[in-house]
Amino acid sequence: MHLLNGEKFSGDILFDSGAGLGLLFNTPFQQQHDLLTKIGKTVSSTQNSLTTKSATTLAVIASLSIGPYIFKGKLPVSISSDGEGVSASEKYLGILGSQIIHRYDFILDFSARKLYLKPNFLYQQDFTTAVAPFKIILQGGKVMIDEIMEQSAAYRCVLRKGQVITAINKLESKDLKDYRKMLLNENKEVEVSYIDNDGQAKKCVFKIEKLL
Repeated sequence: MHLLNGEKFSGDILFDSGAGLGLLFNTPFQQQHDLLTKIGKTVSSTQNSLTTKSATTLAVIASLSIGPYIFKGKLPVSISSDGEGVSASEKYLGILGSQIIHRYDFILDFSARKLYLKPNFLYQQDFTTAVAPFKIILQGGKVMIDEIMEQSAAYRCVLRKGQVITAINKLESKDLKDYRKMLLNENKEVEVSYIDNDGQAKKCVFKIEKLL
């Protein structure tokens, strides 16, 4: 793995096809190598598990090698600050998640302790370094803002955590994938219809900015 400043690092990773991320650096590894200082531009985010919510830092790296396979160009990564759990383990550099794993067909041979990888049709697909300005959840049948980045245009447009989203680009949907895709369209203007904290129906128009 190469950082944008040219520094190279390597280590063992936890293979987790159920993790909805690309590569996550564990807390001990990032602290040992001072990654938060070296990695360049970052933004803060949160990750939800079944029972907890933890803070992470999002950034990009220049390349990633997995065996003989190399991903080049800006790759999005997450940097953990967790003090407990698997992302606080000193045994691993970090966690390899589904955003990279799904680019391979793979076989796990537990008896031989081997992993076989073969690139599939997704292997050449570009990575996106766009970051959604806010996160949404479905709660009580309503789409709500769960977290929002204070450095984003959406925040400057007065969108806030807890507000109910009624439509994005005039699309009314309970399928969060529809909305999440729109929130990653860099340089595209979006119109968000929402209910503010006083119960008033309002609209907010802003452009999706590249935060990384």
